[in-house]
Amino acid sequence: MAKLKLSIKNYEIIIVAVLFLTSFWLWTLPLQSSNVPFGEGDAAWQFAAADQMYMQNHASFRIPSYLGNWYYGFNTILGPNAIEYPPPYPLNIALSQIFGGDRFVSAYIMFALLDMLASISLFLLIRKLYGILQGFLAGFAMVFSMRDIMLYLLGQRGSVISFTFIPIALYSFYMYITTPDSDKKKNVYLFTTILVIASQYVFHIQGTIVSVGVIILFSLFMWLKNKKFPLTINSLKNNWKLYSILVLLLLIFTMPFLLIYFGAQVTNPVHINNVSRLFSWYKVSDQPGYTQGNVAGYPLIYFSFSQIYNYWYLPFLIMGIILLLIRREPKDLLMLSWVIGVYILIHLDVTGYFSVQRSARMLLAETALFYSLITIGIAGLPSLLSNFYKIKESSIKTIKYLLAAIFIIFLVFANGKAAYSTLNGAYSPILRLNPYQMQVSDWMASNLPENAIVIAKGTITYPKIRFMLAISQRYVTNQAQNLLDLDVITQNDIYYMLDYSDLVLLGQQDTINSQLEWEKLNFQNSTLIYNQNNIHIWHGNITVFTNGQ
Repeated sequence: MAKLKLSIKNYEIIIVAVLFLTSFWLWTLPLQSSNVPFGEGDAAWQFAAADQMYMQNHASFRIPSYLGNWYYGFNTILGPNAIEYPPPYPLNIALSQIFGGDRFVSAYIMFALLDMLASISLFLLIRKLYGILQGFLAGFAMVFSMRDIMLYLLGQRGSVISFTFIPIALYSFYMYITTPDSDKKKNVYLFTTILVIASQYVFHIQGTIVSVGVIILFSLFMWLKNKKFPLTINSLKNNWKLYSILVLLLLIFTMPFLLIYFGAQVTNPVHINNVSRLFSWYKVSDQPGYTQGNVAGYPLIYFSFSQIYNYWYLPFLIMGIILLLIRREPKDLLMLSWVIGVYILIHLDVTGYFSVQRSARMLLAETALFYSLITIGIAGLPSLLSNFYKIKESSIKTIKYLLAAIFIIFLVFANGKAAYSTLNGAYSPILRLNPYQMQVSDWMASNLPENAIVIAKGTITYPKIRFMLAISQRYVTNQAQNLLDLDVITQNDIYYMLDYSDLVLLGQQDTINSQLEWEKLNFQNSTLIYNQNNIHIWHGNITVFTNGQ
């Protein structure tokens, strides 16, 4: 019987399949327990932005008023009914709804697919630079990236997706720089680099900033190493048509959506502050909310090395950086550019131009970087030790694979266990819309005018209110005073919903009695138009414009 021999390509296919299937199973756990949408306010917005395309069967730069009212005045150039993200992002989700055949499940499968691909993109980069073992270890670690998982669950999915493309952008540019001019593939790599960066841009601009920043630093390092800038005058002359086409493509991708980003930017005057932050990787102990366990909207675990990674990984992380500094080959210079680029970007808040919230999101680029450095350190440590001690070649390989096996065990039983627990326990039924809230959302979609403003009181969380907005396609909110003050709506547009369904499920009878008394007092002159399943909706002569929660 002939022995089955697997080529490197076969191994790569198997690894990609393992990474994909493991990620898909893990990241869809919240969907496996319930097909009801989940997440915080951003999650509801992103689902709603896609869902309105799906329901209306067309894509547009403009959005319905129920979405425009949410961030009314947010974009000072395009106005209140401008989409917050470039249309290709929500359009991807809407297309998944169409082809998947389900309004909720299909959309959330697409969210999971796009967010989880960091494991495969990192594998492709590190496999090319350092080998299949390092690539697998880095990619497998990203399956359990708690930072990415947290933002995926919270709903900042556009950011996660954009950062997922960083390894692919760096891979493409690295291949462009290191491929000989005589090789026809060189121009293909440049084209791919532009295409990937443009793709990041339509998901979230921050991922693009990281890729471009690292590429600029890498180009400078290669210039210093080779005493020759990667892009020469002769190259420009000989390939001016190609470069012109690439610039044109980049403009076509980016210009239509430029005002979506810059019309919504809130910038501050540049001024240096809190310089001590420059002497730490990412310091949060001096930030407002730290003692309460939340900094700039992120839980403290988001910033914790021990909880995002593991302190046992730190020596290998340091070893990885040391190996890069010793060798300084082109691949090492790319990784060092990534280190320096991330350091700069996560400290932009020191200039005052970036808020801590924005710079903290840049830490998404750190996770893939750190796991890459850790795996470089694991695989490179035995060879480094052989320079000081007599170690057989076979022993070097044995030690390397032994360290890799230990790392995988740690990943599965520490990081993997935490990731599984987080995803499997995310958003219990009470934190998602209950059947009665889903039912009233459908009723509002069929029975209330499109410009209806529905103030919800009694619903236990703000995200649930916003998901009722998304499903009903009516502006369901916790207050309408700001829109009244701006003369965007009239008092007759306002409906008031008293939602007791959550309180009944939680058995909070005292709160129910108190709210019932409040309802009797405030809606004596209004008309009850909906009264089912412990949910009431009133209209006419509404005099209360907030839910008071």
